[in-house]
Amino acid sequence: ENGGVYLLDELDAADPNLLLVINTALANGYCNLPNRTAKPKAVKHDDFIPIATANTFGKGGNRQYVGRSQLDESTLDRFRIGTVECDYDPGVERHLCPNGDLLEKCWEIRKKIVDSGLRRVLSTRFIQDAYIMNSIAKWDIEKIVTVFLEGWTAEEKAKVLSA
Repeated sequence: ENGGVYLLDELDAADPNLLLVINTALANGYCNLPNRTAKPKAVKHDDFIPIATANTFGKGGNRQYVGRSQLDESTLDRFRIGTVECDYDPGVERHLCPNGDLLEKCWEIRKKIVDSGLRRVLSTRFIQDAYIMNSIAKWDIEKIVTVFLEGWTAEEKAKVLSA
């Protein structure tokens, strides 16, 4: 109603019934709000911009992103023209982890994850947490890697730890 940018974060984790309401509002330019008796219709402002994020491009849950819903074509169509794939930002990661050796080890493992086709993620969040544990708790890189690989199969570990 008042314009601005609204972020629909983790859209692929939304309840399908909520998506139906959002789709209708985006398509029609208004949303009925029966509980708001003084003004039961919210009309889209000309300067309103909805932005959605998702981890699965609407394909639904997988081992990495459990609990994600497959998005229907009408939902995807409302955001398709502005789809932007984002990858990890090395500049941000350098800022969050100024320990060059630790950062290089994380990047090396991430590359091996990708190259091996493993369904695992080494995120920017993990890199930040690893730096905190390294600098405050004095964990060495070996301990950080060991903690990261907890729960992995021997075969998966071998793929990222190989020379």
